Amino acid sequence: MKKDDLKKRFNLSRRRTLELYKHDGAVSTYFAGLELEMIDVLAKCIKPRNPDRTYVVLSQLSFRQCVNAFRQTISTLYPKQDIITKVKELSKRLDDISSRRNEFVHSSWIAYSGGNYGQHRARSKNNSSPRRNVHSESPKKSMQQLINDIERLVFDLICFEDELRKEDSEQVGSPGAP
Repeated sequence: MKKDDLKKRFNLSRRRTLELYKHDGAVSTYFAGLELEMIDVLAKCIKPRNPDRTYVVLSQLSFRQCVNAFRQTISTLYPKQDIITKVKELSKRLDDISSRRNEFVHSSWIAYSGGNYGQHRARSKNNSSPRRNVHSESPKKSMQQLINDIERLVFDLICFEDELRKEDSEQVGSPGAP
């Protein structure tokens, strides 16, 4: 193959790979926003009048630890069945999105000049060696779907926080409440 042809193929691969990196970066950024929102909701539940101190502690936990704290703490502080059900549903979605995010973020991606896409995982959950996969379709569509799902989950967390505030105000306003 001629040097010019190789250079063209390299440049094509490079441009296509950079497009993947943009989407992968967007996944990371949106996920960070989701994590911040979850920590914010949890901190406000634990210490509604001054969540900042709680926020400092929660921000030191891993995402999985925060989801577990979210699940356990809110279910304990708000023992109504509809809230417990909502916490379980949100926690399940948080876990799912985290797994899907890890699939992209903990992989090295390359767009081959021939059209396929290479995924080289840097981490593996089950002590096996990192995997290498070749995909015929671009992962950009899956990345964009994940971003959309993250946006919906952030919105649902904000709405859930409003539900918890209403619950707090009902408890404060009820007879015999502190």
